[in-house]
Amino acid sequence: MIIGGQTMFSATLGVAPGPRRATTLAQLVLMNAGVIGISAGRVFGIVWPVAIGALSFLTAVVWSAVVVRSLWRRSLNRRFVETGVLYSLASVCVVLGAGMGVTLALGWTDDSASYATHKLAHMALNLWGWGGLTILGTMLTLLPTVLHVRAPVPKIGRGPWVAFTGLIIMVTFLTLEAYVAAAAGAAVFASGLARPLMYFRTVARKPRRRHLPAAGLHLGASVAWMMSVALIQIVLLLREDVVALRDVWVVGIALGVIGQALLGAWSFLLPSGRPAVAEARRRELFAFELGGRAQVVAFNLGLVFLLLELRGLVAPSLGAFGVALVWCAGGWALLKCWSFPLLARLPGMSARASRYWLPLDGRGIDAPPINVSQEDAS
Repeated sequence: MIIGGQTMFSATLGVAPGPRRATTLAQLVLMNAGVIGISAGRVFGIVWPVAIGALSFLTAVVWSAVVVRSLWRRSLNRRFVETGVLYSLASVCVVLGAGMGVTLALGWTDDSASYATHKLAHMALNLWGWGGLTILGTMLTLLPTVLHVRAPVPKIGRGPWVAFTGLIIMVTFLTLEAYVAAAAGAAVFASGLARPLMYFRTVARKPRRRHLPAAGLHLGASVAWMMSVALIQIVLLLREDVVALRDVWVVGIALGVIGQALLGAWSFLLPSGRPAVAEARRRELFAFELGGRAQVVAFNLGLVFLLLELRGLVAPSLGAFGVALVWCAGGWALLKCWSFPLLARLPGMSARASRYWLPLDGRGIDAPPINVSQEDAS
């Protein structure tokens, strides 16, 4: 998903021709063959499938990084060059993270404590680096588009490089079990995220002429999880609480940031990839609004309950309820991803969609359904 997203947005934003279909399919095969080899080798305790799978995975990742970088080098549009920088840094992170994963899988660590800290470093590089930085770069353009506001130029300066430097410092000292120094790296990482997060805040506060869609709520919640975890992990590292750190990364980054951002992105991108017929586009986008707000609330409330239960702060039954909420909300969102063309043809969807996407007046109330311009209808 990350490779596909990086390639698509790089070609679109950079106004550059995308890779050939054969290239995309070859990367897809290498990536999934690598995952199958690593998984099978780990499950059955055989070393050679792990080694071959890791080589296949790394080949796909490096190949994709070269393709994405070449797209930005040929780009005619320098407005969103920060997105290309974040994609490149994310690719470096996953190469480092995958390499560390190979050493773990092949048993090259000395003892259980070293294994635990190297595993945390591996998680940080893949979750924060590959997933988090990719989503950060994508949302620079996707969030304003989903919110139907004009995107200001994302002046985030050296924020991506500061975040990358902080992540490398944090990972390095994690492997050395120097937690205070790792916390300092986490603080540098958080400071690097400050500029992009302030940009998102500016985008969210711009006046809107449309309802806030479920896709925008998911993306906004993803940003909130990113900001929260970036600050919480500093405290956990100072306390040397690596178990809590693992729980926060798995729930907060893997699900709260990456999983949620994907659900929000699909809610907008899948209908947008269909034929551009105004009436059909309105109905298909509105199909994702069916139960959308309840879906966002349930997903995030479930993550909170799950995280609290993992930390022993609430009863296990509440944690199980949180898991159920996440499953139901995520399942409903994915069901709409597969069936939105059918949902868009349900009786009454045309009228409901037309009312929903009407412009809002200055008080945030639906404007009267008269004199709708062609631009508004589109």
